[in-house]
Amino acid sequence: MASEVPTVPTTDLEQKRIEDLRIDANRVNGIYRDARLNYLYYLDGVSTAARTARVIDLIMALFATGSPVLAWTIWATEVGKPIVTGMTAIVAVLSIYKAAWFDQRQKLLEQMRDAYLDYEAEALDVLRSVMKLHILTDEKRTILDSLEKRMKDQKKREKFKPEE
Repeated sequence: MASEVPTVPTTDLEQKRIEDLRIDANRVNGIYRDARLNYLYYLDGVSTAARTARVIDLIMALFATGSPVLAWTIWATEVGKPIVTGMTAIVAVLSIYKAAWFDQRQKLLEQMRDAYLDYEAEALDVLRSVMKLHILTDEKRTILDSLEKRMKDQKKREKFKPEE
């Protein structure tokens, strides 16, 4: 026969307190999870942008006018001349693209990453408080409400959305 775990009788007030704690913990956890996932999304975007920037810089350095690579004799041949012409045209387009759009997007990604890192830290602080005290204090509830509002406002201000 399986032994049953004895249950401690609880009052209606204790049951309500437990249910309120569960609701508060779920809310805090949801905000923390949202902030964490957004931080990771923008962290990935920043690292991808940094890798792309390195590749663009490498291509621009290799095929920019005056580059030692362009001095190689292979480029003076019939096959090499169109390649060099094409690559210098690509470098010109890349430099315009990088200056006009890419650098600004990279800065925006970094700002978004930093904002969500701050939100994550605040939410984690509130979550730890709830788990430690077993109650969401008025002070922490105010912080949580403010954090939730700022995250919603942040999402409205985002200038680009994830590619689907």
